[in-house]
Amino acid sequence: PVGEARGNKQSAITQAILTSFTFMPMPKLLAAPGSEDDWSHLFGGVAGEEGLRASYVDFQRELRALADDFDAYNAAAPTRPFPDGWGLWTNHPALLEVSVNL
Repeated sequence: PVGEARGNKQSAITQAILTSFTFMPMPKLLAAPGSEDDWSHLFGGVAGEEGLRASYVDFQRELRALADDFDAYNAAAPTRPFPDGWGLWTNHPALLEVSVNL
């Protein structure tokens, strides 16, 4: 093998900083209009602003519909026989956050 057997202190500190900054809570994917998680303000002053805002509203509406489907599925979980008697929260839009990780 070529190279160091382990990272140096600088690498360890850099990785720790990167980990700490990507671990912070991020904005929710499903946002209530006007909430701190509502990103529609980013479209202001951009070419095609009206279309972007309309797309964002449609996206949020579709996410809300998907979240409602998840809620209905989870509410019915106790009525389903084993092994299907569990809820599904893994990809619930209300629980997902928008983030970029490296």
